[in-house]
Amino acid sequence: MRTRWIYIMFLLLILTGCLKPYEPDIETEELGYLVVESVLDVSDGKGQIVLSRTKKLDAVNQETRETNARVWIEDIPGNRLDFDEDTSGVYLADFSTYEPTENLTLHILTSDNHRYHSDTVDVLTSPPIDSITWQADDGGITFYVNTHDPTHSTNFYRWEFIETAEYNSLFLSKGIYDEELGEVVQRDQETQNIYLCWAEQQSRKVILGNTSTFTEDIIVGKEVSSIPADSWKHRFRYSLLVRQYALTAAEYDYWYNIQQTNENTGSIFETQPANIPGNIMAESDPEELVLGYFSISRTTEKRVFVNQQELPGWKRAYNIPTGCDEDDETFVDINTFYEDPYQQEIIEIVYDLTGTIIGITTANRECIVCSYADRGTHIKPEYW
Repeated sequence: MRTRWIYIMFLLLILTGCLKPYEPDIETEELGYLVVESVLDVSDGKGQIVLSRTKKLDAVNQETRETNARVWIEDIPGNRLDFDEDTSGVYLADFSTYEPTENLTLHILTSDNHRYHSDTVDVLTSPPIDSITWQADDGGITFYVNTHDPTHSTNFYRWEFIETAEYNSLFLSKGIYDEELGEVVQRDQETQNIYLCWAEQQSRKVILGNTSTFTEDIIVGKEVSSIPADSWKHRFRYSLLVRQYALTAAEYDYWYNIQQTNENTGSIFETQPANIPGNIMAESDPEELVLGYFSISRTTEKRVFVNQQELPGWKRAYNIPTGCDEDDETFVDINTFYEDPYQQEIIEIVYDLTGTIIGITTANRECIVCSYADRGTHIKPEYW
């Protein structure tokens, strides 16, 4: 029972983000189970596996990555691909010279000589996504995926998405301090943009489809995402990239159980905890709990855009929340500004009647720099 509580709390932590801290009544030595993030998508020729250890939920600053391990995958003939540690606990491999197909096993040898391996899996290739459609109403925008497999061999599906939204800061900065000239000059909006940004966010929920009981392997109108009508995300332009995985029945059950735990457990006491097994085990102790699932996929994906002009009758959405207000703009004498020109961003350059700069207007940095606090990037995505 104590093992079950640990696992449920781990799943809730990674799938729902912020939770009220909770510490189960367990012994300290029972923490430290191996966590293996090994759902590989080799569509781009690259693979990443992340190893870590479970910890107490309130130990937010404690390092949990499993470092200095040996990680590799191997097929039955003995062909092997090694993963090299890139950063702490993150192991990367290049699939450009290795073509995975079937009968593949993940192997892990930790720095303290504990061995782990997965069940044998085959590479599954997703059928193409037919289309991504969307519908807008008073409540917001809802997105749907449509796909099919004419061979009726997929049956089990999972989707992830990445959303990208264009937004701007409250104030447009028209000036910048030129370090070489030692003075304020007009900002080049093309090369020195800090006003327009793009924010990207990865999906966090588990989205599944099952056609195994259907006469045809067709998914029509499966909801994958939605945006409220008052969201800042559709203020200018919004993009949704949907990625589709084909699953085995066993992997589908694994994700389905995680989905049910996540959706039904608003509080950890609302449903009876259950042990959700993966397909990775410790060689020396089959009873040792190992968290994670190993699979290799070739995914398919499709992107859709929504422009503000396509939402007739809607009021322009609010901007990204910053806590800024138009009244935050203040005047600073130019001599005062030059005392520490890197302390403040410039909104407007203020001139007297002779054209001499007498000051600037400014506000808090988060009101002027759209990428402040890693909200997004001022570099336009290539697909935009």
